Amino acid sequence: MIDAVADKIENPNFSITLTRTLQKRTSLDKIQKQIEFIAKSAKDYRWKYEISISEPVQSNDKWIFKSIVVFTKIGNFTSSVIENQKACIEREVSERGASTSFMSNKWYVNNAENEKQHIQIMEVKEKKQEEENKSKTIHPINVKKWEDLVVPEELLGENSNEKLREHDAWKNIYGVNPQIRVILSNIKRAQETNGESRNHAVLFGHAGCGKTSTMFALEKMFGQGSVLKLDATSTTKAGLEKLFFGELDEVPPLVFMEEAEKADPEALKIWLGALDDRGEIRKINYRTNQLRKIQVLFICSVNNKHLFDKMMGSDGTQAGAFSSRCVTQLYFPRPSTDVLRQILLKEIKDHGGKEEWIGPVIEMAETLKITDPRVVKSYLAGGDRLLDGTYQRDWIAIQQAQESFNK
Repeated sequence: MIDAVADKIENPNFSITLTRTLQKRTSLDKIQKQIEFIAKSAKDYRWKYEISISEPVQSNDKWIFKSIVVFTKIGNFTSSVIENQKACIEREVSERGASTSFMSNKWYVNNAENEKQHIQIMEVKEKKQEEENKSKTIHPINVKKWEDLVVPEELLGENSNEKLREHDAWKNIYGVNPQIRVILSNIKRAQETNGESRNHAVLFGHAGCGKTSTMFALEKMFGQGSVLKLDATSTTKAGLEKLFFGELDEVPPLVFMEEAEKADPEALKIWLGALDDRGEIRKINYRTNQLRKIQVLFICSVNNKHLFDKMMGSDGTQAGAFSSRCVTQLYFPRPSTDVLRQILLKEIKDHGGKEEWIGPVIEMAETLKITDPRVVKSYLAGGDRLLDGTYQRDWIAIQQAQESFNK
């Protein structure tokens, strides 16, 4: 009897570590519900449990989630009872974690030794991926340096409007010469300081007002190897790390991103260091804390400026962390009537048509209250029907039908 009492354990407990690897990051609330589903089998044996969830760790293009569940039995119980129930709980937790509810990305149970093995496996995979990246390293042809990006003074002086019209890169961009000169001034400043002084810029305004055309013209002006383009809709933390720590031996001085408001703010956190005075980008994983200096001038385009300003911890009343780093904020307005005439005339000269169509097209756009130059340019498809008004009547009828539908 004395031995039986001595064999009893008061409030016994044990823990189980659960790990799951996913392609995409998910919310911790969702992870909490999943662990609740897995751990609740312990209630059948009258064990309580507490769940602790760690922040996910990203490795290459994977997200690793880890949770520790501590199970506690209230009261005094013999070691044989505890061991039997512990084995049952571990088995059921393992089965629930591997259930079809989690498809191929199951939760698996691992003790300290298994966890160490898992980390080692991830390190091997990550090292292998880095080696593969190095074997596929991108070597841009003749990557430019800051000293190569010389801005002609004539494009900034008193006669710059005329010089921009004559310049091969800028001759087909209309109505935004002040914006162009400000951007070129920023590049000139960065070039003269070898990238030490960098005024990053955001070009914002409605679609079709010259933001993308301006970026194309900058690349045309400075040539191949001067620009690195980032696609905001596909840029991820892993993608940026792969690009700057695996694929690019040298980084061009100019970095462009279109529709930056669509980028993943979580992914762009590692990009913030490249946009401030540090001029650096970091990669943190299981094994390393890597740093790379990249003194680039960043220029992005934005259609929804309010959404851009709200990125990274802002309610929109003040610029968020991303927007505030783009100190040069340039509005691109809708084109005036004179600018529209120039756009339409260029379209006719390049692709055929009659100059007589231009007046009817502009009048039609004003009637329909259309200001997007891309849409206005499409009205040249009316051809000679623009001269007798039949094409305009078709579009007015379509607009009236649409207004009726919208009511």
